[in-house]
Amino acid sequence: MKKRFSLGWLLFVLWALSACGHQAPPEDNFINETPAHHITFAIGNKSPLVVVAPIAEDETRNAFEILEAALLDAQIPLSAQTSEFGIFIESLGHLNPPTGAYIMIRQNQVPISVGLADVLFEPSDVFSFEIEFWDALALARYESIERFKAQEAELFINAGSYEVFSAMGALDALESITYTPLTESETDLIRSILILRSLGEDISTLQDSLSEIYTTEFTFRAGLGLLALRGHSAYQEAEEKFIASLNDINGTSGWIDDLSMAVIALGHAVPTTLQEAFYDRLFENLNAPSLAHAIMALIVLGDDPYAYSDESGMTLIDYLLALQTVSGGFLYDFNSGIMDSRQFSSPQSFMALVVLDRTLNGDAYLPYRP
Repeated sequence: MKKRFSLGWLLFVLWALSACGHQAPPEDNFINETPAHHITFAIGNKSPLVVVAPIAEDETRNAFEILEAALLDAQIPLSAQTSEFGIFIESLGHLNPPTGAYIMIRQNQVPISVGLADVLFEPSDVFSFEIEFWDALALARYESIERFKAQEAELFINAGSYEVFSAMGALDALESITYTPLTESETDLIRSILILRSLGEDISTLQDSLSEIYTTEFTFRAGLGLLALRGHSAYQEAEEKFIASLNDINGTSGWIDDLSMAVIALGHAVPTTLQEAFYDRLFENLNAPSLAHAIMALIVLGDDPYAYSDESGMTLIDYLLALQTVSGGFLYDFNSGIMDSRQFSSPQSFMALVVLDRTLNGDAYLPYRP
């Protein structure tokens, strides 16, 4: 289950630990000259941004005031609030801790035991700021997402994966990317619409074309197609057509991913019998795609996926993370060879984790929505 703490307890923990440190970065990371009397602020876990702040020999400002002035001069954003435990830094530069994490501060690689405004310092001291996690579940999600981004995302972007485009768009991580849409088939149109939507491009012409050939023969594709038509004038007619087609689904023995996609596309508009079948079969298929779609379907229904576990106590997320390889991809299932992490199991898994993480961080991102 997702760990929850009271704000007071969390602030106490953050005040007590408040801090983070780092080895002195290379000279080319410095953004200004080093004055004779100074203190240094290193921001970031890897390749930190370094700000050298000049101080007077008879300096009267505290370390937080010096930091605040230096960041203002360097046009680096800072967000902080004052509490009964002192000044709490909420975000700093590119450091924006997700749920389950905070900014730790270290002075000369030693965690400070008082607030930054109260710490004693000497010229040439180094204060470092890094994101630290207190929630093991949040850390596991973060590391999984970062591993895929670093080692696999570019491959799937180049291959035109609409799942990875959508997930990276949700992370605001799509920069200087262009995509030439495919239009020869219904599947091509759906893929192209979802990709261009993630890039913020105009999709109206493609939606026009899709609305003319939209079919419900294959439930999974039909659900994706309905999502691709969101915002178009033909959406309501397509939705009615899709709902009617669900009468042909066998909720107890049909493909579990069809149930999940129906929920992802319709939410609570899915017929009650199919919703019940979805919940009953959550842990039926422990392969990456089925786990990923079940996680996203629960989120669309407003449920916390961490609240569901099987007889062994494992959640859907536990199983999915256990399928990730050291190279960032996801195996299809627990009987797969190491090279079976390609194709569709990896991008769908990545997207599910991004949807989950964004939702738990209060962004309420739902899959494939505009």
